[in-house]
Amino acid sequence: MKYSIMLRLWHWLNALSIFILVGTALLRKTFFDTDTLIESIAKSTQEYGANIGYEMAEVIAKAIHRPLWEWHIAFGYLLVFLLIFRIFIFVKEGVSYVDTVTIYNKLSTVIYTMFYSLTFFMVLSGLVLAQSDQLEASSFILHDIKNLHDTAAWFFIFFVPLHILSVVANSALKKDKSLSQMGIEHR
Repeated sequence: MKYSIMLRLWHWLNALSIFILVGTALLRKTFFDTDTLIESIAKSTQEYGANIGYEMAEVIAKAIHRPLWEWHIAFGYLLVFLLIFRIFIFVKEGVSYVDTVTIYNKLSTVIYTMFYSLTFFMVLSGLVLAQSDQLEASSFILHDIKNLHDTAAWFFIFFVPLHILSVVANSALKKDKSLSQMGIEHR
């Protein structure tokens, strides 16, 4: 199968976007968790004889935390554009991933359908969360949307390495040319 330049461009921009979205989310939840940062800043400053207090440690932690959030939002908006672009490609070129000849292809079709469905959900829920100040939704509803958004993100955390492994294995075992055909330069 030959992949169009539009599909290849979408694929790599989408991969970059998802990589950064997952990366910023994981960093914000682990190494750059606000509570962890506050504790670390407060403890470190005390070790050097400066007691800046909880409030100042919180201000510093949020200042460290903020760029990750800004990157997450920026690449979230890129994902919105890329989803619209993918719909355009679907309309122009048709659906390229549906194939039910073998069990492997049926499974791939189900997984890619999940991928596009969850991408749509992540874009929609991400937009709601990013615009929550302008929306007059209850904090209870926003909390539920955030929890669903965070839970759905796990699909992408597992999908990316499995997708890479599957493509490499498929290329090696079946002499499939998808790996080289998805490159930016098609030969």
